Amino acid sequence: MDIGRIEEFAVLVQQGSFRLAAEELGISPALLSNHINLLEKRLGTKLLERSAHSLRLTEEGKRFLTEAKELSQEYRQMIDSIGSISESGSISIKIGFSGFTIPSRLGPYLDTVNLQYPNIRLELFDDRNHDVAHSVGDGELDVFFTYAPDALAFPGIEKEFVYSTKVLALVPLHHHLAHKSSLSLADLEGERFVLYPAGREKAYHEAEKEILKRSGISHSVYEGHACPSAHFIMVPVGKGLALCPRMMRGMIPPNTVALPVIDPSFEASMYMFYKKDNPNPYVTEFLEGFRAHGGGY
Repeated sequence: MDIGRIEEFAVLVQQGSFRLAAEELGISPALLSNHINLLEKRLGTKLLERSAHSLRLTEEGKRFLTEAKELSQEYRQMIDSIGSISESGSISIKIGFSGFTIPSRLGPYLDTVNLQYPNIRLELFDDRNHDVAHSVGDGELDVFFTYAPDALAFPGIEKEFVYSTKVLALVPLHHHLAHKSSLSLADLEGERFVLYPAGREKAYHEAEKEILKRSGISHSVYEGHACPSAHFIMVPVGKGLALCPRMMRGMIPPNTVALPVIDPSFEASMYMFYKKDNPNPYVTEFLEGFRAHGGGY
């Protein structure tokens, strides 16, 4: 949801008229009215009762106004936090991740940082040459995002939950399960799986192994090699099924389908790893900004 629309709504309620609110915002009353209509449509509820000479909040509008003020305050705190980073000149923040596993809201957050504070140098590294224990532990990276087993821990490194997501089964179109709309664990009994490769950082690979173990199904694992960016391609060529976090379903290759598995064991957790005593003084503010931006989802 656009924070600008939320702040416009708050200004409109404060001013009590479209004309006065539009003047404060520097836009036309007609455009402001259109923005409020779009906000109500997005929320699926009516926020205001309008008459020729007055505005009145609905009950839903009153509740949303409270939330809008909180969201606006969190957003301003995030901007102030990032702003404090920018004042010290050129800064490097190094971010590691496994595969395609950058949280969906990290991209927009990095856009915000990059556009408003271009002196901050953002560097991204994958798990082919970096891992949590050494790269974060030794200060090569400031933060590392990856799916990981819930019990995984590294001495001296903080582990913070970001989100959980359902895991889909990636199936080739020629497979006998491809016509189904969803799968049960019984459907997957005896199947072979292509797991995310165990590179230098093995957390994602171990997370997938844990999901299959937790499910209790008998299965085998494809032992051939595939690089992280191409392991999904092993599915349409017939090497096995793959596990696909729901947020990554837009990245599946041609001639495959991603099917939901109706079982709570098919769920993965995203974590971020970092050191509290990182000598880079701006990492804490960067992480606070990420949390204020909404974290993973």
